Order: sequence, then C-alpha cells, then structure tokens
Amino acid sequence: MAKKKGPEMYEGKPVLLAANSDKLVDAVEAFKADYPDIPLEKPYVVRVKGKKVRSNAFDADTKVGVVILHTNVEVIDSAAFNGCTQLTSIVIPDSVTMIGPGAFSDCTSLASITIPGSVTNIGFAAFSGCTKLTSIVIPASVIKIDSSFSGCSGLTSIVVEEGNANYDSRGNCNAIIETSTGKLIAGCSSTVIPDSVTQIGFEAFLRCTALTSVTIPASVTIIHDSAFFRCTALTSVTIPASVTQINRSAFFGCASLTSITIPASVTKIYDNVFKHCSGLTSIVVEEGNANYDSRGNCNAIIETSTGKLIAGCSSTVIPDSVTQIAWGAFQGTGIKNVTIPTSVTKIDSYAFEECTSLTSITIPDSV
Repeated sequence: MAKKKGPEMYEGKPVLLAANSDKLVDAVEAFKADYPDIPLEKPYVVRVKGKKVRSNAFDADTKVGVVILHTNVEVIDSAAFNGCTQLTSIVIPDSVTMIGPGAFSDCTSLASITIPGSVTNIGFAAFSGCTKLTSIVIPASVIKIDSSFSGCSGLTSIVVEEGNANYDSRGNCNAIIETSTGKLIAGCSSTVIPDSVTQIGFEAFLRCTALTSVTIPASVTIIHDSAFFRCTALTSVTIPASVTQINRSAFFGCASLTSITIPASVTKIYDNVFKHCSGLTSIVVEEGNANYDSRGNCNAIIETSTGKLIAGCSSTVIPDSVTQIAWGAFQGTGIKNVTIPTSVTKIDSYAFEECTSLTSITIPDSV
C-alpha cells in the first residue's frame, strides 16, 4: 500500500485549501479526519485558488491567520478579508491585478504587505484601519489608488516606486502624491508635505493618531474632506495664506489642537471643520477676510454676510451681532457656559451636542 502523502505545510503549520469561510469550516473537518495525529491550531494558514477571491469571502473571519493566494488569482474582490483581525500575513502572487475596495480593511494584526508589480488598481479603503502596518511600497504598475490606506495609524514609511506614471513620493516625503494634480492622497506620521503639493486629499491623514504637527506649504489651495479627521495627537497646524477652501470635517476630532488661525485667503469653510476639537481655546480669522471674521476677539468663526456662527470653542463669547448658531457649531467642544445674545433667532440642530462640560446656557426669547 502506498504511503499517504502528508499535508502542505507553511512555516511549520498545515495549509488548508478554502475559497471562503464556509469552505474553511469544511476544510478543517476534512483535515482532522485525514490527519488526526497532526495538530491544527487557530488561526489557520489558508490557501485560496481560483481567478477571483470573491467579495466578503472571509469577512470578519477570526480563524484566518495567514493567507497564501494561488498563482492563478487575479482579483481580490471587495471586503474579501475585511475584519480578519487575526490575519498577520498574506502572500500575493504576481498574477493579481486588482485589490478591491475594503479588501483588507480593519485587518488590525497585518504588520506587512508586499504589493506585487502586477497590481494596477488598489480600491477605496483597501487597507483602511490596518493599524499595525508600518511601511508600504506602491509599485510602478499602479494606476489607481482611492483612499486606500486611511486609518493606518502605524505607518511611518510610504514609498512610490520610481517609474510610476501616475503617483510619486517626491523628495522622500513619505506620502503618495497624484503626479498630474499635485494632490497628496495619503500621508503618515512622518510625512513632510512638499512645496509642490496643491491639495491635501480626501482622508489623506485620517486617524493618523501619531501625527503631532503639520506644516502645510504655501502651494496648497484646498484641504479636502476629512483630511485630518481624528488626528488626535495633532497639536499644531499652520494654514497658509494660499488656502481658499477647507472642506467638511477637515480637522474633525483633532482633540489636541489648541489654536487655529484662518487666513484672509479662505473663501469657503464647509460643515464640521473643527467639530469635536475639544482642546481648542483660540480661533482667529485674519483681518481682511471678506467672507469670515472673529469679530471682537470672540474665538469663533462667523460668516460675515449672514452673521451665522459656524464654529466655536471652549472660550467663545458669542457677539451681540450673531444671528444664528450653525449646525454642530460647538459640538464636542469643551465650552462650559453659554450666553446667547438677543440677536440670535435660530439655533440649528446639534449646535451644542456632546458638550459634556456645559453647565449653563441662557437662551433668549428671540430664538
């Protein structure tokens, strides 16, 4: 009788063949039946075959520790390994061309990843929330990246390979920059923003909790939505006089920020820009701004044409000329006492939501 062939092994552990979580359960039972004397411990090493790892194939499967993709795999589809919190390593062959949206999002134990030179597309939030990743190299083959590394708070090194026609990390800046537009689309705690950058992109530094300070160069004109969302250790930021637009939630949840100055160049500030900045005590709009002001050293941002107060902080004193308290204007701030003047006729939704230190508020009959 021929001797039974042993199982495939990887770094001393058995390899299970499975296309998704349901098949993995079957593979475990089959292995135990075939090899009762070989220990099989979680999390497992899993080999995946087929041209595509389908959407949500192993979604939130904590039994997966190492994944080896077979050499015929071309696509890792959306959320294929989303929330696999025990996944520490994945072997991606050079047959793979696309890593889909959320493919590895919230894989919080994934410490390293090698993206092969065959990959052309890295989808939205593909590695979002992979907090143990410390470095990433984008190969020259990549033509599309979409907020793929937001919330990777452990990143300290970002490199785009030479020869990439669409992205670069000019001057060893530790960031991904869209070459044609100069937009910085992904940064990390050690990013130095080059003087040639024109925009800070959507979620570029989202949940970069190790970022303590940032110098935005005078080449930047737009700070996009959630650019510095919940950068909780960020203590200082200088917005240059070149900036004209600050988009929604740009500095949302930057709890360590104590002061902010809005330059005269800014023409548009969108909602929630400084919401949940609980440490803010000073807000100044520079003289000469035609759209916003901080009249009477009020420590707030007021829309000049309407008298609407759009952002306040713990030390705001609402001026008598204010007509409206905007949506979420004080949300999550450290304000303790509020006197609303009789000029105010409207208080928008969530204006004082989550103001946990607020002990007194006076609302006039004019509201």
